[in-house]
Formats: sequence, C-alpha cells, structure tokens
Amino acid sequence: MKKCSGCQEDLPLTEFYKNKRMNDGHSIYCVSCTKENSRKYHQRKKNRLKVSHNEEVVKNMVLNNPQVSHPHLACFHQGQYWLVY
Repeated sequence: MKKCSGCQEDLPLTEFYKNKRMNDGHSIYCVSCTKENSRKYHQRKKNRLKVSHNEEVVKNMVLNNPQVSHPHLACFHQGQYWLVY
C-alpha cells in the first residue's frame, strides 16, 4: 500500500506507474491522478499556444500592412498592437 500525493488515498502499488528514480520504484501519484494532471497540463499548453499564435497573427497583420510607413514602430501594449507614427 502507498499513499497518493494527489488524492491522498492509500492504494496498492499496482495503481502507480513505475518510476525507477523513486526509492520504492513507483511514482508519487496514482494512475488516475497522473492522467488528470497530464490532461490539465496539455489543456493549459494548448491554450497558451493558441494565444501566442493569435498574437503572432495580429503582429504580422500590423507589420505587413502597406499603409504603415514605419512598421518597426508598432508596439504591443496591454494585449493589443498599437501603431506609433
């Protein structure tokens, strides 16, 4: 029996992934907690990439605008791109 650091339940060792770096050879989180943590991590990563991609698209739209005489003067402030003439 081992106590999961996530859900704080005592579970048999078969409910833990193997991890050779740990003293007992098993992870500190049970399989269900590991899967939940992994799902949350990938969701956060997906959202972060989506936001950075959207910012990059807007930046390219501003910088590639032929009406702007000095595209290097576009600046990012408070979540938006502003043109400085």
